[in-house]
Amino acid sequence: MYFVLIFDADNTLWDTNSVFHQAHVAMLEVFETAQLLSNARQQVEKVRAIDRALIQHFGRFEYGFKNLVTAIAHHYHDGVDPSVAAARALEGDYRALNATLRTTIETAYQVHTDTLAQIPPLLASVAETLVHLRAYRKIHPHVATFIFSEGHPDRLEKTLTSHQIRQHDYFDEIVIELKTAESFQRIGKLGRQYLAVPHGHDVMTIMIGDSMQRDIRLANAAGFTTVYIPGGFEGRQLPQTELDQPDFQIESFVELPSILASLGLSLPVV
Repeated sequence: MYFVLIFDADNTLWDTNSVFHQAHVAMLEVFETAQLLSNARQQVEKVRAIDRALIQHFGRFEYGFKNLVTAIAHHYHDGVDPSVAAARALEGDYRALNATLRTTIETAYQVHTDTLAQIPPLLASVAETLVHLRAYRKIHPHVATFIFSEGHPDRLEKTLTSHQIRQHDYFDEIVIELKTAESFQRIGKLGRQYLAVPHGHDVMTIMIGDSMQRDIRLANAAGFTTVYIPGGFEGRQLPQTELDQPDFQIESFVELPSILASLGLSLPVV
C-alpha cells in the first residue's frame, strides 16, 4: 500500500486563529479609541460574523481585509447588522465616507495588517509527529507528505520559513492554491505521480484538516480518506451533507499517529 498524507496548514499545523484573534482585537481597539464602540475584546464575535459573510462572498478565507475593516466601520457607525455591513463595504463608495471615519479605517487596517504579520505557533504535538513522519519516510519510500493550503502565499511562506518546515524536510510537496473539486483531483494525481506508483498498486490518500467544507467535503468527493480536527477558527462543525462526514474525527494532533496506525502506517518513536 502506498500512502499520501495531505495536511491543511492554518489551524491544522499551526494556530493561525490566535493571530487573527489578536489582529481583530487590535483593530477593534482603534475603533474604540475613535468612540465607535466599547469593550473591544468583547466584540470579536461581531467581527467573526462579518468575516464569515465576506468569506462566503469571496469564496476564500483571505480576501483583502480592507473590506473587513470597512464593514466593521459600517456596522458600528451606521448601526447595521453584520450582513448589511459586509454588503455596504462591498458595494459602497469608500470615498463617500467622511474624512474622520476614513482616517480611522486606514489606521485600523494598518494595525490589523501589522498584527497579522506575527508568526503563528505550531499546535500541540505537530512538531513531534512531523519528526516521526520524516523518520518513517526515510525507511518507507512508499509514503509522501504534502501541505495543501489556500492561505495567502506570502503569509504562508513566512510561517514555513520561521518554523523551518522546508529545511527540516517534513514535506515532499507544498501546494498553495484555492481549494476546489478540481484542485483536490489534481493533488491526488500529484501524490501518485510523486511516488511513481506502479500500475495496479493501491494508494491511500489521507486528508487532515480543520474545515468540513473546505477540507473534508472536497477530499471525500475526491475519494480520499479524511481526518477532521476541529480548529480554533471554525470550532467544532457538524456535517451538513453526507460528504461532510469525516472517516475519522480527533480532538487534537496528538491522536493522529493512532489513526495512521489503524490504517497501516505505524510511526516509529524517535
